[in-house]
Amino acid sequence: MMRHLMLCAVLAAACSRGARKDLTPALAADAPAAAAQQAALSDGPRLTEAEMAEHLLSRLTYGPQRRDRERLAQLGLAGFIEEQLHPDQIDDSALARRLASYEVLHKGADTLVQQLVAERKQRQADQKREELMKEAPPADNGPLTAAESARRLAAPTPPPPSVAPKELRKPLGKAARGPGYDYVAQLSQAKLLRAVSSG
Repeated sequence: MMRHLMLCAVLAAACSRGARKDLTPALAADAPAAAAQQAALSDGPRLTEAEMAEHLLSRLTYGPQRRDRERLAQLGLAGFIEEQLHPDQIDDSALARRLASYEVLHKGADTLVQQLVAERKQRQADQKREELMKEAPPADNGPLTAAESARRLAAPTPPPPSVAPKELRKPLGKAARGPGYDYVAQLSQAKLLRAVSSG
């Protein structure tokens, strides 16, 4: 009984730790300058405000960019550090709108697998039907009537299979055809878009 109570207490503590909000206090506005002054005591001259900004941008971003410099000027050193430490507070609505166009991101893995399996089965059935049609003797039903010809023309044609651009087909081979390629392409594009937008 005591073991069960101890196990419950450990699990409750672990769960509460995950649910806890960030308890670290906000960085004081003068903290970066104070840190630079403290560092100057033991290691050379104190950094200027511009040098601190460039150092901060090179350490906290993927390299200083114009928009990062503008954001740093707007928020100040401490505010920029706080924003980088709490990325959940950054407005990503523009990225979310762009990612909404990738249909693969809105489907579960089970749905994607089912669609791939269904596509493969359909392709196999079509291939079998083509082979049977090649082996079948030609039917001699005489000339087509106008009504039969109109009926055949009005029948819906199946959509063409999803195919990769011509320049990619040869290096990718059979992998460049079908929804599997489209899924991988959409996931790759979404990953790239996230990386570019975060930088």
